[in-house]
Amino acid sequence: MTLTGWIILGAFAALIVAVVVHDASKPKRHRPLAKRQPGLAATKHPKKPELGLEAVDHELVEKVQKENKRLQDLNGRGIPGLKR
Repeated sequence: MTLTGWIILGAFAALIVAVVVHDASKPKRHRPLAKRQPGLAATKHPKKPELGLEAVDHELVEKVQKENKRLQDLNGRGIPGLKR
């Protein structure tokens, strides 16, 4: 192995050692997933009440679905074995 190869190998080994030492120096604190959830106060009194289906603009939903279907059909053209 040439001198350049040994230098590259040494630099790579030093990088690995630095990463391992950095990771080992971090404090290991376990934080349960439940602690990341919003508190009960945030869920009991939301800023805006949740809307039901009566507030959905069905015409807009149908328009977007038709546009997505059209784009999907365009994307499927020319692909052998794709059934449309």
